[in-house]
Amino acid sequence: MANLFRNTSGGKAVSGGALAPRTKKTNSTNQVDGWRRGGSSSNPPVSVDFLVLAGGGPGAGTGAQVGGGGGGGGGFRSSVAPTGGGASAEAKLNISGGVAYTVVVGGAGNVSTFSTVTSTQGGNSGGSGSAYGFSGGSGGGGIYGGGSGTSGQGYSGGSGAGTYGQTPCGAGGGGGAGGGGGSTGSTSNGGVGGASVTNSISGTAVAYAGGGGGAGQSGNYNSGFGSAPNRGGGGTHGNGGSGLVIIRYADSFDDLIPSAGLTWSQSVTGGYKIFSFTAGSGTVVW
Repeated sequence: MANLFRNTSGGKAVSGGALAPRTKKTNSTNQVDGWRRGGSSSNPPVSVDFLVLAGGGPGAGTGAQVGGGGGGGGGFRSSVAPTGGGASAEAKLNISGGVAYTVVVGGAGNVSTFSTVTSTQGGNSGGSGSAYGFSGGSGGGGIYGGGSGTSGQGYSGGSGAGTYGQTPCGAGGGGGAGGGGGSTGSTSNGGVGGASVTNSISGTAVAYAGGGGGAGQSGNYNSGFGSAPNRGGGGTHGNGGSGLVIIRYADSFDDLIPSAGLTWSQSVTGGYKIFSFTAGSGTVVW
């Protein structure tokens, strides 16, 4: 007699008695192509740690007899100390199984988001011949004044040595960073970019959100954090670095499932599962 029963081993019980495998399909870069959910996770975390880093702002070049400011570092927020702007670590985010939480990783000059936490993009520099840096997560440097940083995310950008309406102008100050504001430039040398924040949520100490260096009248650029990907640094002469989102929780809980559109990786270290999102936008669910 034919076997009338189907083997459902490996399946997961859900409400109503149905069985459905909880699977995901990924490609070689860990970009999720799709998934099937058999209901919510049976063992989701109650709360998770996070790091949300926005993209850094662009730095300016130089024009005739003028300097240019450095870009501001991306806004930096984290539930693991230290965080941006000298603030205290934020509270963990509470999690419910079966709920989709938004994840957006900002490119250079763009915001990043995880659930209700959004970090502001780094401020644009006061460009070549422009007066003031722009506000942002960390403020951009300017010839006549730096932009303001966002409270709890970064500091203000530095100022040049110029006097408004006079030429040649002074050099733009370095962009404000998560760890400290940019320095003041002189008439020949740009200001140094603001210090970065070193955070170990990933299991390794990594520097984030440094400010870009300003430029002197003759193109004499000062030191800055630069445009390394997923570090949120302000640009010294061009674009800043892209942002990053990290989610961390105890390894005794189920894996989260990312949606299509996100580039991510997973590691397990020190008793934690750590998910790092380096590009894209989508959702995660437990």
